[in-house]
Amino acid sequence: MQDLPAHLPAHLPAHLFDRQDEQDDRLFYAAPRFVVHIDPATIAALTDAYRELPYADESFDFVVNAVSIQYLTRPVEVFQSVRRVLKTGGRSLVAMSHRCFPTKAIRAFHGMPPAERIELVRSYFRLAGGYDEPVFLDRSPVYTGKAGDSPVRADPLWIVVAGR
Repeated sequence: MQDLPAHLPAHLPAHLFDRQDEQDDRLFYAAPRFVVHIDPATIAALTDAYRELPYADESFDFVVNAVSIQYLTRPVEVFQSVRRVLKTGGRSLVAMSHRCFPTKAIRAFHGMPPAERIELVRSYFRLAGGYDEPVFLDRSPVYTGKAGDSPVRADPLWIVVAGR
């Protein structure tokens, strides 16, 4: 096992943050993809928002990480940054499911069952400090329709939320 990076607490093994594809993400996204998570106008708006970083302390009432937690290789630092920009009484919400780009998701999201992934995300809030106890909410739809006589299962929707 590799040495534990300084940014990780000792009880989170470093290998959980490895990815199948460790090359620069720009190489991964250089080739056209058949799936785009958001449209070009939204991508441009998000890029502009990134240029405004860093945001001032206590700038936001809510911060949402929508189905991207599985890609963070330095999650505790990200959660600390989120806490810094949250207003007192603000909330941070992490929404996750079971889909991902397998080569870019951290190892923990490949090897852990859902309950352990949820607990891992709860631990990110705890390790970052300054949050209330994180709460898990299961908002998974029961089904999206029928295929023949069988219900078609929707993707699960697991949410972990904590206040500052």
